[in-house]
Amino acid sequence: MYRNDRGKWRPIWDLPGSLEQAGARFSKVVGVTYYPGLHSPRAGAGWWLRLIREPDNPHGQRTESGISTAIAVYTDDGVEIGHLPSEITWDIYADARLRDTDLGAVVVTEYRLKETQERTGIRVLVGPSPVWAEWDQPA
Repeated sequence: MYRNDRGKWRPIWDLPGSLEQAGARFSKVVGVTYYPGLHSPRAGAGWWLRLIREPDNPHGQRTESGISTAIAVYTDDGVEIGHLPSEITWDIYADARLRDTDLGAVVVTEYRLKETQERTGIRVLVGPSPVWAEWDQPA
């Protein structure tokens, strides 16, 4: 079982085996209205994003040692977009520590206003950096 971006438990067969085995999972990005990155051309479908742990973030879940598991989402050129939901960051944080690797993400879905086509949100595929080693950015 794994938890989807709404915090609901889903059968593992809903996530393709190769992705699950690689430690990848889907997630929405939250807090996008507070940061400028959502409107960057580099936050669109197919773009690789940087995930940065924020151990001092006061809003993240805490480990036993008091470290926050908050994970911020940035475009590849360093503009903040938002954060991964706190409901999933513990698992992602622990998995990255076990694998001794950094994290990466790629935008898989854009949400847009019908009238203006303004981007209002994104959904990403999150995984350990080796998953993205061969990923090509859009032109």
